[in-house]
Amino acid sequence: MVIIPFGISYAGLAIYFFAMSKVVHGSSNDFVGVLLIFGSAIFYAIYFIVCEKALKNTNPILFNSWAMLFAGFYALIQYFSNYNHITVLLEQAWQVYMLALFMSIFSTVIPSIFMVLGMKRVGVIPSALMNNLGPIITLVMSMTILGDSVSYMELIGVLLVILGVYSFRRFK
Repeated sequence: MVIIPFGISYAGLAIYFFAMSKVVHGSSNDFVGVLLIFGSAIFYAIYFIVCEKALKNTNPILFNSWAMLFAGFYALIQYFSNYNHITVLLEQAWQVYMLALFMSIFSTVIPSIFMVLGMKRVGVIPSALMNNLGPIITLVMSMTILGDSVSYMELIGVLLVILGVYSFRRFK
């Protein structure tokens, strides 16, 4: 009965994002942003389902490499649909290229490799549930590194996410 831990975790995420966003204050741009994030979550769930089927017959590193290749290809399509020239890409300072390289390696490639290797070992459902800890880890890092403050509602959301992830073993 894994639905209970998922429900607890997603309730926590909903409270966290609701408290964090300015939807509470009525800004339509923030509401659109929340809808876009929700749409992203749906597509990410589809990705997890595809991963489950693909990882049964495919090497996780190979699967991840193909996923990154297609993601990069579609990012280029998106770029060229907005900008009809390549000069903007080629006229940046070298620091921009280095930052892009490090960000692509440390925030995309390595985490996605860890994700597919973890999915292969523990399964898709535990991986998806553990993935709920991402916003919580980001919150803790923003508090410690950037000195951000946290509201009581955000803390309630965080505690529900942690409770949902922790309770997974009990309801499994």
